[in-house]
Amino acid sequence: MNSGSNMGTQGLQLPNKALLLEGFLDGQTEAIRRSGPAIACVFPAKFLVVSLVVTAVSLFCMWLMHFERAAGTTRFWVVAASGLGITSLVSWIVSARALLLYQRAEGERTGALLRERESLLQEHDLLCTIVDHLPDQIYAKDRLGRFILNNAVHAKSLGLESSRDMAGKTDFDFFPEHLATQFFADEQALIASNLPILNQAQFIPQYGKPGVNYWVSASKVLWRNSRGEILGTVGITRDIHASRMAAEALRRSEEKLRESTLQLERSNRELQDFAYVASHDLQEPLRKIVVFGERLKEKCSGALSSEAGDYLERMERAARRMQTLINDLLSFSRVTIKAQALTAVDVAKTAREVVGDLEARIETVHGRVELGPLPVLQAEPLQMRQLLQNLIGNALKF
Repeated sequence: MNSGSNMGTQGLQLPNKALLLEGFLDGQTEAIRRSGPAIACVFPAKFLVVSLVVTAVSLFCMWLMHFERAAGTTRFWVVAASGLGITSLVSWIVSARALLLYQRAEGERTGALLRERESLLQEHDLLCTIVDHLPDQIYAKDRLGRFILNNAVHAKSLGLESSRDMAGKTDFDFFPEHLATQFFADEQALIASNLPILNQAQFIPQYGKPGVNYWVSASKVLWRNSRGEILGTVGITRDIHASRMAAEALRRSEEKLRESTLQLERSNRELQDFAYVASHDLQEPLRKIVVFGERLKEKCSGALSSEAGDYLERMERAARRMQTLINDLLSFSRVTIKAQALTAVDVAKTAREVVGDLEARIETVHGRVELGPLPVLQAEPLQMRQLLQNLIGNALKF
């Protein structure tokens, strides 16, 4: 979370760029390190050649001077001056040439170094931009657990305005001792075992909010240089509290749904048991009403008035409809277990039967029910009968 030179006050800061990017810099600059001695030796090699030439010419001149002096000739000074002049001229030419080559090599080497430095700085700035704008908390620590790199999200999660404020600090400066000790132990175990920590769910306290914890997913890997030496650890922490809470809410909803399903199944079984008992217990009295009504009609039909015979006929029809309703009730109780197929229902006929069942109530309230043309529908007969009975019953009641 410490900001870089081009990232502003909230950007990424690397206290030691060569240290932070050592794993990358080593590979890029190794070629320059190897080529340095070769370039640097250009001038010493040329200088050695020049020295050898000058030495050889000087020895030749000394030999001539000795020879001429021994001979006693007058050409001694001429030969000496010529030899020294030629030697100086050759030395100057060779030295100037060597110096020119050396400067050219140094210029090329310096240019290469500058281009490499500019390329590394651009890649460093790109890394800083990416790290500092990721939504996750990103950090790097040395082997002692001290923060070396932090992005803005990590600093903000710890109540800091700038990642610069975290430089050199440890988890013990921000978390309870027991939690900081656990983090440090995990990192030391990672260094010792070389086994990364990936997507470890942690329920940690939220900084600055006592008693408030939240879920995060933490991953930590080793930080090595190009020689394989361990420099520390690199970690990424992702806030998964919202998704964890959503998953927990979904789990609770599924659990409630399973409980509701079980309760519904129990209710359905109880309804089936009730419908079976009710149909069995009610059908027996109805059969007796129908049977004794038929016997009364056979034996006493001649003694009954027309009005009494009509009452007896209505009683039998009502008993048979009641028997049908009980059977339909038993079938309806099984609807949730097995869907019932729709059948053609003559709504006009069903309405007339409902009006007949409600005849006594109609006479009591002095009401009148008029039935117009009604269609034949694809429906469940019992539900259609119940619908019409409720509609007409409510109309008579209110």
